[in-house]
Amino acid sequence: MARYYETADIFVYHSTLDSFPLVLLEAAAHGLPIALNRWGPFPDLFVDGKEAAFYETGNTTELAGLVGRLADNEGERAALGRSVLESFEKNQSILSRGKMLEKFFSEVLQ
Repeated sequence: MARYYETADIFVYHSTLDSFPLVLLEAAAHGLPIALNRWGPFPDLFVDGKEAAFYETGNTTELAGLVGRLADNEGERAALGRSVLESFEKNQSILSRGKMLEKFFSEVLQ
C-alpha cells in the first residue's frame, strides 16, 4: 500500500461507514492532502483548511470542485500535506503514542 500513497497527489475519503478509518492515518502519515466529508467525528479530528479540506457530506458536486481545486493548486496540496503530516507525527505516530503511555504510567505509579 505504501507505494500507492507515495504516488498519490490527494487522498479522498467519501465514506460515512467508519467513524475513524485507518486509511486516514495512513494518508496523514504519508503527508497526503486529505479531501474529507463533514460526517461524524471528522470535523473534530482535522482542522479544515489546515490539515484537511472538507466538503458537505453527500455533495458530490462540491467534492468534484474540491478535488479539481486541489489538483490545480500544488501550493495548497503541499501546505495541507505538510500540516497533516506534522499533526500525525505530533499526535498519532508510534513515538508520540509511546511518550503518551510513558507519561500516563509515570503518573499512575506516583
